[in-house]
Amino acid sequence: MFKIPFVFLQSLQYLLMKKMLCLFSLLLIQHSLCAQPYLDVASVRYQTNPAGGIFRQGFAQNKYTYANAALNLPLVLKDSSILMWSPALESWQVKSPALPQVPGELRGMALPLAFVKPVNPYWTATFLAIPRWNGAGDFNFKDRFQMGGAVLLAKKKNQNLTYKFGVYYNREFFGHFVMPLLGVDWRPAPSLRVFGVLPGNAVIEKKVSKAFYYGLSFRAITTSYRFTTPLSNTPSFIRIDDNTLQAFADLYLTKNMVLNAEVGHSLFRRYRLGHEDGSEKYFMREKFRDGPLLRISLLYRIRFDKT
Repeated sequence: MFKIPFVFLQSLQYLLMKKMLCLFSLLLIQHSLCAQPYLDVASVRYQTNPAGGIFRQGFAQNKYTYANAALNLPLVLKDSSILMWSPALESWQVKSPALPQVPGELRGMALPLAFVKPVNPYWTATFLAIPRWNGAGDFNFKDRFQMGGAVLLAKKKNQNLTYKFGVYYNREFFGHFVMPLLGVDWRPAPSLRVFGVLPGNAVIEKKVSKAFYYGLSFRAITTSYRFTTPLSNTPSFIRIDDNTLQAFADLYLTKNMVLNAEVGHSLFRRYRLGHEDGSEKYFMREKFRDGPLLRISLLYRIRFDKT
């Protein structure tokens, strides 16, 4: 029986994937669907706070590390709408004398599903469902579930400016969390881009060449993880509020493979512990002094801006 060479199958698979990604890129450019000028199809990130600050009542050093792996898998429908499935895994390691009750590792898994609908050449609507599981070292699916979602509308004013606004909701372990969203994708110059959706993220990106970009970015995190304390079976949670401001550099090792490095500082970092059925929501509120951070990422990225 005639057998198709394996190298030929690999080449065919590569061409089909490239064609699908090109189609997806063209649709995103046409309808301005993204809050950023690229799509990170796959990413692995690691962040460390080598000197995580000093908490208010003492001089013991705190250390935090964060790791994340994520995919963005698009499916283009016949009417040019897009379904985007974005599974992600994350891990926090928090070590501080101020938080002795917290397990050494906090784990999360999210399976967001987005539906992006071009309404007309000027308006696009995005609907996002975000099921996730956040827990501690004894991570399981039984009682770690959260459900959230978001609605984001985008209006294209011209080729270089798109406004975005909407609302985000998540049923955190500390209660209902609702946040208005306001974003922009602005290109004031061919080599300069400003984009993001606040309060979550904002980026100022400068292009030096096809292989090198740099800029400033801001990220804000509010999340919670459920765990059980060793002294009781009462369901407890930790709430993490951490904002970071950093300078970044993107080095394109190939057309799509990117090495990203960021150096920055945390802002208004806070950790709170609570019981879900307690008389008070939080039994420990600790403000931490902010400290420096280093974040390294390896990304498979597709850019939509071709200039």
